[in-house]
Amino acid sequence: MTDIDSVEAQRFARAVDRLPERQRTVFRAISRDGESIIQIAGRMSIAAVEAEYLLADAIVQLRRDLDSDHSIRNGSILVRLKRVRRRLSARLRYGRSRS
Repeated sequence: MTDIDSVEAQRFARAVDRLPERQRTVFRAISRDGESIIQIAGRMSIAAVEAEYLLADAIVQLRRDLDSDHSIRNGSILVRLKRVRRRLSARLRYGRSRS
């Protein structure tokens, strides 16, 4: 990992930390822990559709946060976020992690 990658990873981590608690919980559970929306909804005692909305709102907020940070080199972290969004969308459609 280069210094720039490390700096971008820190910026991304700070952006995730700034998310509202419930959005952050859902985002981390899916992106870091690999849980499905159904699992998260059950653990949080909410409807699956609410968990989906929380995830979508988290992704929108992260995009806005990172788009506004013009110091991110070539937007590479934004490209990674798009990839995460595509993976998460697949998980939402299938209700489980895909390999």
